[in-house]
Amino acid sequence: MESSKGLPDMGVIVCSQCGNEIETIPTIKVVTLYGLCQGHECPLDQEMKEEDRRG
Repeated sequence: MESSKGLPDMGVIVCSQCGNEIETIPTIKVVTLYGLCQGHECPLDQEMKEEDRRG
């Protein structure tokens, strides 16, 4: 199924930890995929690393 303009819909990949949008991808339908902010700034990941250092 295509959108009315014939363009692909956009899917989005979000971080499963913090919910930040990581990337948008062209897809057949609108989807939300979950991943981790690897290589991106994940605020929750930074907090966990700081707690590990204190720990």
